[in-house]
Amino acid sequence: MTAMRVLRSVLGMFLLVLVLTGCMDEDVTKARAQFPDAYGRDDTWLVSWYICGSDLESEYGAASADLEELMEADLPPNVRVLILAGGTQEWQNDTFTRPLNLYLYDADGLHELERMKDADMGDPQTLAQFLRYGEEHYPVDHRVFVFWDHGGGSAAGVCADERTENMLRLNDIQTALTNVYGSAPDAPPFEMIGFDACLMASYETAAAIEDYARYMVASEEVEPHTGWSYDGWVGALAKNPAMGGAGLGEAICDSFLAACEE
Repeated sequence: MTAMRVLRSVLGMFLLVLVLTGCMDEDVTKARAQFPDAYGRDDTWLVSWYICGSDLESEYGAASADLEELMEADLPPNVRVLILAGGTQEWQNDTFTRPLNLYLYDADGLHELERMKDADMGDPQTLAQFLRYGEEHYPVDHRVFVFWDHGGGSAAGVCADERTENMLRLNDIQTALTNVYGSAPDAPPFEMIGFDACLMASYETAAAIEDYARYMVASEEVEPHTGWSYDGWVGALAKNPAMGGAGLGEAICDSFLAACEE
């Protein structure tokens, strides 16, 4: 790794810790608050949400609960959420009726896009296909990607498919990103990559995605199965599409803390 890449990784981790400390201490959060807007209010956004339901869904309905939260957010025409949902034995909602589901949530509501063949959510090829689908079908100014499921940190990775027992390792994620965007893109394709999963805020995770995202949001600790507050942070982006990754990270942390307190 070159000296520049080391510096970028260290700076990236500093930004990560800066944002995450706000999740634990309200005073720290407010001291870092009021990030200036980075973009225009008319800029377009696509949030790609990779939901590997696993036993969190089949036993607790956690993915279904987060989907309900998302649909409480009223989106403007320039903010959309692309959803790939699979990896569970059973869905606890009436929307996802297939093993693998591809949906779009936008200003007009929730729509099924295609009838998908079943696929392993713990397979990097599934991840790469979803990344490529978002690129080909939704040209936008800014992109966000969120992994949803169990997380096992640097050793185990994230997104454990309940049916296949396969899990995305950090090398798998980096491979999928490289296959779609190349090994060293001129600019990061994502404003933010987030992990709504336990234990993913590590140096190794940041190093794996450093060329592909301007910001990363993840947890060093275990998360409650309720996870992020999707009406909170997606709603914040919907109200202010001019915010950048720093402001979006703050919205994720602040709404998460508020939901936990509630």
